Amino acid sequence: TEEVGKATDIYTLGAILYEILSGVPPYRGQSAEEVLEKVKNSRPSILREMDSKATTYQSMTGEHGAFAPVDSSPPLSSGVKIPERLAQICEAAMQRTVVERTSSAQELAAELRSWLEGAEKREKGLNEVEKARLLAEQDQAQERKWAAEWREANGLLNRDGADSEEAWALWTASQESEAESRTLW
Repeated sequence: TEEVGKATDIYTLGAILYEILSGVPPYRGQSAEEVLEKVKNSRPSILREMDSKATTYQSMTGEHGAFAPVDSSPPLSSGVKIPERLAQICEAAMQRTVVERTSSAQELAAELRSWLEGAEKREKGLNEVEKARLLAEQDQAQERKWAAEWREANGLLNRDGADSEEAWALWTASQESEAESRTLW
């Protein structure tokens, strides 16, 4: 048997992360002994999205320590979508052999921090894209308003002549709508 130490702590942190990500513990059993036996002799279900056609899990490609759906734990729900990098970080912390496992809690924390910073940047970027999309929709609506006001003003000028106050009011409104459209753009 291997000694309990830092490598065991890393595995435990990986197991905690596994449960946070999936909503289920990596191993289940009727007793502590049964759970320990599963930890020693099997791998937890992989942290990947369920394949909707085959209703099986996609295996992580890799060598000796790859996760496989050999544990009798219930599968993850098909609606669970775990970011690929987080799954990789978790799986690295739970590798069966110590030499393949994440080497320290500091390394695990740094990897998680790096992922979080990237996720925050991605979220901010997606928010900016959404704001731009909404502004583009507002711009399109403003352009339609401007064009309709201009057409109506032009029609009134053609019908009533240059002395039409209503036509000039609409022309002024169309100019303001055009300016608003340019601001939105």
